[in-house]
Amino acid sequence: MGFEWFIVRRDGRLPGGFRRLSNIITAVGVALGVACLIVVLSVVNGFHYEIKEKILKWNPDVIITKFFNEPFENPDSIIKIVKKNIKGIKNIYPYIFTKGVIKSDYAQEGVMIKAYPTDTLQGLALGKSLSDVLKVIAGDTVKLFGFPLSKKSRLLLKTRKYKVDKIFDTGLYDYNVSLTFMSLRDAQKFFGLKNKVTGIEMKLENPYDADKVRDILNDVLPYPFRAVSWTEVNSTLFSALKLEKTTLFILLTLIIVVACFAISASMLMLVTRKSREIGVLKALGATNKSILKLFTLRGLLIGLKGIVCGTALGYVLCVLLKKYHFVKLPAEIYNVMTLPVKMRWQDFLLVCGIALILVLISAVYPAKKAAELMPAEVLRYE
Repeated sequence: MGFEWFIVRRDGRLPGGFRRLSNIITAVGVALGVACLIVVLSVVNGFHYEIKEKILKWNPDVIITKFFNEPFENPDSIIKIVKKNIKGIKNIYPYIFTKGVIKSDYAQEGVMIKAYPTDTLQGLALGKSLSDVLKVIAGDTVKLFGFPLSKKSRLLLKTRKYKVDKIFDTGLYDYNVSLTFMSLRDAQKFFGLKNKVTGIEMKLENPYDADKVRDILNDVLPYPFRAVSWTEVNSTLFSALKLEKTTLFILLTLIIVVACFAISASMLMLVTRKSREIGVLKALGATNKSILKLFTLRGLLIGLKGIVCGTALGYVLCVLLKKYHFVKLPAEIYNVMTLPVKMRWQDFLLVCGIALILVLISAVYPAKKAAELMPAEVLRYE
């Protein structure tokens, strides 16, 4: 670096209470901005990860339905086509998905009914939040109301009593309060479907191959069948989550921007105080480029201290939040009980990189003003 780095290091060790305090306050502003941004991005990543994992656990990776979700017969013929063209299938089976109403002695609630082939479910499986609303537990009896799905039916309301076999907890409040499972055989009988189903769902060895599998199936499946991936079904949710993260990132970056304005103001005051020294350096042969480099280094040094301290502080806060769960959340609103944290090194690099660019921009303008000072004008009255 030459004499520029020597002067910056020497000047940083010289006594000067106000100047040092100003530098510390400026660096602290950058550090807080960096730390806040790292913590918030890690928490948002945690929310996204938790929601995505729960969706993958309780939803199929790919579903096959007829257009308008009409019931159809002979799902085995469609399953044969799928197995012939797709590898890496973990599980595949037909299902029925429809609406109904469940009534207990204390309350009634509209539900989404999911039926799949099983021999272990003799009645209904209710979500935890739904069972709380209905005030029932496993072993109690409830009434199921629904309309037949067959085109030949006269849409007469059907009702039947079922025992509550299980209470499940998906970790997602919306699922827990609205989803009910039953066996495929019982659903076909109750909704008058005989051997019909409303769709076929599959789980893959790698859920992230779902879009590729969907495209293959849409090329080979006969009309009017179509395949839909889990990313497509939840595209609105994931778009909202992405927008939320981007918005928070932009808003919190403004904290760093404000801190960088403080760096710029501090550097401008330094240029004013050091105008005589700048004139002497230029008189001794220092070039405009050297003066520009000298003051840019000075601003970068202040900013780098803030970035390093902010990164360390953000990391420590994320570790503490992840380990000790200081913040409790209402599960019915956020779908998680504690503040989730998932750190990504890409976010750390992004935050530090943007902070460094902003610091550099804030340091260049005062450095440019210092480089433009004329020795003769500065030293005229010295």
